[in-house]
Amino acid sequence: ILLDVYSGASVAYSLRKLSSTYAGSAIKVRRSSDNTEMNIGFNASGDLDTTSLLSFVGSGNGFVSIWYDQSGSGNNAIQTSPTAQPQIVSNGSLILRNSKPYIEATSSRYFQFTTELYNASGSEYSLWMTYEKDNTSNNAILLKDGFNYMWLDYGTSQSISNSSGFNISAYAINTLYLVNTVAINSGSTMYRNSLSIGSNGSSPGVARATTFPASSYRTAKITMSEFIYYPTNKNSQRVGISANINGYYSIHSPNTSAYITTWYDQSGNGRNATQITPSSQPLILSGGSINLVNSKPSIYFNGSNVISIPYNGGT
Repeated sequence: ILLDVYSGASVAYSLRKLSSTYAGSAIKVRRSSDNTEMNIGFNASGDLDTTSLLSFVGSGNGFVSIWYDQSGSGNNAIQTSPTAQPQIVSNGSLILRNSKPYIEATSSRYFQFTTELYNASGSEYSLWMTYEKDNTSNNAILLKDGFNYMWLDYGTSQSISNSSGFNISAYAINTLYLVNTVAINSGSTMYRNSLSIGSNGSSPGVARATTFPASSYRTAKITMSEFIYYPTNKNSQRVGISANINGYYSIHSPNTSAYITTWYDQSGNGRNATQITPSSQPLILSGGSINLVNSKPSIYFNGSNVISIPYNGGT
């Protein structure tokens, strides 16, 4: 379970169970027939209890009034206004992507964080989100106001604060993505389907959000199933967290290749073997498959790859 392995999240919304210690519900749902609300939890497999959800909603529509925070922080995503509640059931049927339930938020529907997400200038954070939009317009995803935000999708320009942004290839419409941002003092990087799509070398600056997705500066319908936020640098665990999310939601195929940047020294001497030049990094994953020798994972050096170990004073 994701949060059991990768701890430290301060916000964790999902339509699956993320923590073995979490004993609450996934969402609270309002049905359109009589506006009654009910908490919906998980089944024995940790999936959203869609049987109870559909039985409760019936042939009408189901809207989410609370998306519960599984991190333990109690920062639930809430919408008390019926006309602004995102939707999960349409005419008695689940809203699905890849056979998994998803929540849809049109431009007039959104959640509010119980507690504002706030990162001071120079603070580091990491976030993951399953993401689909239905038009190419510029959209705010995590927003406080026009000068304070944590993610603006501006087509080929992405901003993670009003002082930090970079250029990328635009997101295709009606296409599901796994989005990940790691904002650190040495520079911020955005990943799409687990691959880097843009970065800069500046500190992220003040980043904050009170609505999710944004209540203004947005025209697209946003479809989502999971949002996880860490108020820390999770770059060292980025690959594992992304693989966990993608393994459940099947958002993208395994990436073709993966290379070793650091081979960690387990002796306790700190003499890690590193390679920062991409063209010289040895291979661990090829064609979406782990390199194996005698059925064991192996690192492949093609003759020009090299990984360096720090000199240790001749000892």
